[in-house]
Amino acid sequence: MNAKLFKIMLQAAESCTDPIEEQGGIILSKNNEYCFVKVKNIHEGTATAAGLYETDQTELRENVLTRVGDGWKFYASFHTHPQWSPCPSSLDLEKLFQGFRYNIIFAPTTNMFSHSEWIGEQSAVYYIPKKTVAALTEV
Repeated sequence: MNAKLFKIMLQAAESCTDPIEEQGGIILSKNNEYCFVKVKNIHEGTATAAGLYETDQTELRENVLTRVGDGWKFYASFHTHPQWSPCPSSLDLEKLFQGFRYNIIFAPTTNMFSHSEWIGEQSAVYYIPKKTVAALTEV
């Protein structure tokens, strides 16, 4: 992780601020640069969105996959846990994180990020306070 990635993590958290519903998107990388593309939760506006983020496939195609054609690569999934801790749920680990080596969750109630990395079949999770991420953008 580096200062550029930390800045994108903060931007992602600042763009996903619903106090109830989980929101998120995809972090892309290209030549040591990163960008966050917000993608609608298919459960938006329903009770399910309070505990589950799943990407809208149309938005994913239109807003993310078009950038892949420009040389950007999938780096990480990102979503919020607005009412919970940033700890990945069993659903996150078993279903939502598949296909991504890195997965980032932000929990505004604790001002904490989790950064998960798949190492073989296991997921290692690191917890980083938002204020630490902000300080590391200056490095």
